[in-house]
Amino acid sequence: MPSLRHREGVIALLMLLGLSSATAAPARLSHGAASSADSFVADLTQIWQGHCAEGAERFERMALENPQSLEARVLRDTCNADRGNLRDAARGLAASIDAQVPGSEPRAIAAAYSTLAAIFYKSDRNAQALEMSRRALALWPDVPYARGVAGAVLLIEEEFAQALPLFVDLESQDGPVNVSTFAQFGRSSCLLRLQRYTEALPAFLETRESALIEQRPTGHLTSLFPFGPSLVAGADIGVATSYHGLGRWREAVEAYQKVLGSQPQLASGDTLVKFGEAQSRMGKWKEGARTFEAATRVDPRSSKAYHWLGTAHSWLRNWPAAIEAFRSAIAIRFQDGESHYLLGIALIRNGDREAALEQQRILESISPLAAKRLKEILIDGSGPDGSN
Repeated sequence: MPSLRHREGVIALLMLLGLSSATAAPARLSHGAASSADSFVADLTQIWQGHCAEGAERFERMALENPQSLEARVLRDTCNADRGNLRDAARGLAASIDAQVPGSEPRAIAAAYSTLAAIFYKSDRNAQALEMSRRALALWPDVPYARGVAGAVLLIEEEFAQALPLFVDLESQDGPVNVSTFAQFGRSSCLLRLQRYTEALPAFLETRESALIEQRPTGHLTSLFPFGPSLVAGADIGVATSYHGLGRWREAVEAYQKVLGSQPQLASGDTLVKFGEAQSRMGKWKEGARTFEAATRVDPRSSKAYHWLGTAHSWLRNWPAAIEAFRSAIAIRFQDGESHYLLGIALIRNGDREAALEQQRILESISPLAAKRLKEILIDGSGPDGSN
């Protein structure tokens, strides 16, 4: 049973969002007057499956006829949320949590927390959404919405190890098709970010197939999660990145070309760097240089993009361009020892030994081994020919 402090915390959070106002304390709510535990779960599942409209009038009537019934009020307010009446739903759910009595049906309280989690998530209040989800799951592990919201927030927060089991469980939950597909995508994304590329690749391929056939969700709650075209695009990027992680460069290049050619808006700086790296690993340095150049335009603060751009120009023997790119990388991340070293090489090849010596001195405190290698090249002129 949530403590009084927890109940008051819900009201305070809603007031922060402007979803609640100070009102008289509601009457204590009873359990079982309008709905048995089994019928409550069945009704909640109906909403979860996207069929809220079919029961909306009945839920409203149940709440009017049995105003002290916790389950009736939670069903009405969850249905209201699914129909887009988020403000009224949030007020009602918070009041129900605040008015619960000992012996209240825990699944009804869990459902109230879970729907509040979805409302907070829709309001971009991720910390509050995660807290509501955790309270819901502590009371009822199979409560609708909570796993999806918690997983989505943890994915945003890059807590991939914590998010992965939530998505695995959500896949097996009897929910709407788009939520199941989102769970596949979440699992795939966690595997990718945990560098489990061998598992991520087939998971993204499976997600893509599922997303191609699913229909647009009907309710406001289930449509919180990405669906259809957005998941197809995300899965395509995931496939390409998995190939990249596996070192399957040709397949990575083909996958990146396919998705970025049809949806250029997905060309983030990091995606372009990975695409350019795959091109470069295949020896296509000229194409790689163009891709890295595009990456610096998309994300001018990406030291990795400038580093790879300098590397590509080095392989192309375009020393002035390489020097400029490496200097840009260092300006963003001064402790980048490899860029200092490769800048020194490029300066030597461009005939500026004094500037190369300056890089060697800098490397003494950043990477003594790289400083020693660069000094040897300065002394006898041997060593790399501009490649890395």
